[in-house]
Amino acid sequence: MAKVMANKEQISALVDGEIQDKVLLEQLGDDLELADTFGRYHLYGDALRSELPSQLRLDMSDRVAAALADE
Repeated sequence: MAKVMANKEQISALVDGEIQDKVLLEQLGDDLELADTFGRYHLYGDALRSELPSQLRLDMSDRVAAALADE
């Protein structure tokens, strides 16, 4: 049976509590890109609800290193 990958609409629905999907949660654990999208969507929701912490700790070192390696 083929494994169906999650799309951003499914991830958004999961973040919003509109769906509960064990397979999708497992995919988030196995796929760094999906997990990153999930985290960003939570951050967006927190920002829209004015629920951001007073200080955000963002680690962009991996992205900066990858961008430098691509150059």
